[in-house]
Amino acid sequence: RKILRRCGNIGIECVSFYAFSTENWKRSSEEVSAIMKLFNEYLDD
Repeated sequence: RKILRRCGNIGIECVSFYAFSTENWKRSSEEVSAIMKLFNEYLDD
């Protein structure tokens, strides 16, 4: 969060980050759904 706030403060409008590897798609659908839910909750915050 600190990094994203700082980026905004200095004028960086777009940030990319690596968060979900191809191996994660091999998890059960329940696990993938839970991880995606965490991403959504964190990124919406």
